[in-house]
Amino acid sequence: MTVALDEALVMRVRRKPREDTLTDNECVALNLFWRRNVKVPILARAFKVSKNTIYYRALTGTADSYPTSIYSNKAKEINALVDKLGPAAAWKKYVTDDMVIAVNAEMEAELERRNADRG
Repeated sequence: MTVALDEALVMRVRRKPREDTLTDNECVALNLFWRRNVKVPILARAFKVSKNTIYYRALTGTADSYPTSIYSNKAKEINALVDKLGPAAAWKKYVTDDMVIAVNAEMEAELERRNADRG
């Protein structure tokens, strides 16, 4: 092989992870988007966290790369909260305009990627 991988380019296109962790409000919002059938990879890009973090903290309480710890019941609490409030009331309380804008932007970008792949 005569062509080398451009490591600087790899670092430039790599997604920058969040400096902080997801808040409880963001976890509820993630759960609500997921309940409306927004795909987890889109949510991961919109909220700048990994898919495993979303599953572990907001959806199922389990993820391949996370050990069992204090956060494992957080997803159960999130689901119980949404069930108690009801999805519509929880949406009004926890989902912000900025979140919806970010998720819509990622869905549009995904559609553009899919259309570009179809050529």
